[in-house]
Amino acid sequence: MDGFIPTENMRFREFGLSFKIADNTDIVLSQKDHLFKYPDMKKTFSSNFTLNVESGEFSNCEIIVLLGENGTGKTTFVRMLAGDKRCRPDETSFDIPELSVSYKPQTIAPKYPGTVFELLQDKLKDVITHQSFLSEVVRPLNVHTLYDNEVQKLSGGELQRVAIVLALGKKANADLGLNLFNFIYF
Repeated sequence: MDGFIPTENMRFREFGLSFKIADNTDIVLSQKDHLFKYPDMKKTFSSNFTLNVESGEFSNCEIIVLLGENGTGKTTFVRMLAGDKRCRPDETSFDIPELSVSYKPQTIAPKYPGTVFELLQDKLKDVITHQSFLSEVVRPLNVHTLYDNEVQKLSGGELQRVAIVLALGKKANADLGLNLFNFIYF
């Protein structure tokens, strides 16, 4: 996490990331925080892929990062947690409620006929005008500089930034009581 890949002799960040690991793993939850528990789950696909999930829990005050190669089940896991009808587990002893989730797809095909601002306004409604969303998401990603650009003419990197803003701004996050994002996965 130091921002450098020695085998490639490549620096991708000027500073390292370090995380404090708490000695006490018990989380003290306030009344407005929620603890979500999920059971052991299994999902089998016809493509000879099976995802086995061990039971666990998380709170809405945590950020959980899922890292893994393409095709390892990160999106399927999140969809299973949300009770997505297309990703119902094969076996579970727990009735999973259907919730909305928000995530950024890996591949983005721009089809929207208008500008970036029109897209954000259309998809995010009033969220795009909230000062906290603007200062915590839109401005750090420099998406405000793309407002007048046509969506279909954006570069790949610009599309990715706009897609991140869309994923973080979706009202779907309210179902899990999230401020912005509980799960971040790459």
